[in-house]
Amino acid sequence: MSSAPSTTRPIVFMDIKIGETPARRHKMELFGDIVPKPPAKEQREKQAEQESDAIIKETKVVKIRGEKHHDGEVLT
Repeated sequence: MSSAPSTTRPIVFMDIKIGETPARRHKMELFGDIVPKPPAKEQREKQAEQESDAIIKETKVVKIRGEKHHDGEVLT
């Protein structure tokens, strides 16, 4: 697997403290050009959520005359 030179990737720092005492600084390189594939379970959950959202959007609201609606409105 080939990767781009580190000069093209941002470097970030994370300063660690224990209480109020500085302990160390971690230097990390962000690999925005290399993105791992999500696990199959997460992909299935996302797809199920999208399908559920689509079903909710397609659902029609049925109002029955004489019944009280959730906002207190009574249909006549």
